[in-house]
Amino acid sequence: MGKSQEHYLRKYGSAKITSGLFVYEEFDLITALNGQTYCFRLESGLIGLGFAVSDRKGTIVGIVREGQYFGDEVLTPGHGRRLHDAVALTDTVVTRVSLDEKVREHLLVSSLTRRNHLEQLYSRSKLSDRMEYLHTMLGEEKIPNYRMTQILGASREWISKVRTKQHEV
Repeated sequence: MGKSQEHYLRKYGSAKITSGLFVYEEFDLITALNGQTYCFRLESGLIGLGFAVSDRKGTIVGIVREGQYFGDEVLTPGHGRRLHDAVALTDTVVTRVSLDEKVREHLLVSSLTRRNHLEQLYSRSKLSDRMEYLHTMLGEEKIPNYRMTQILGASREWISKVRTKQHEV
């Protein structure tokens, strides 16, 4: 399989995706092989949504948790391509979902939930408070330092220092 796993999901409907691999990349098509528009549901793991995350220097602007839907751009008429990257932050299982009214509702709720978490995250001024909020939000999932830099916009050195201080306490 290539860098993006979307072609596999388009064909088979479900896939296990290893941490660091893409579910889809910015500008990928949003239609299945049969021409039907679809989004995704995360069965297990964590997905990061962002821009230019392939070089480990991009920005992650949203986190998808287990049970949430993602691929919101299908809700906007006229969009034929993905608007951002979706990368597995941990080993994941993702399912392709065809759009119907119930799925549209779940997709909208998931999108609003992610935005709320993002607002909560960035309303905290101290890096340690942001990391604590992420830990509370994500539970026991361990996110590598380079991904934390993409989520929090801080250097790896700062992330390491804060994590070391948190373990000492």
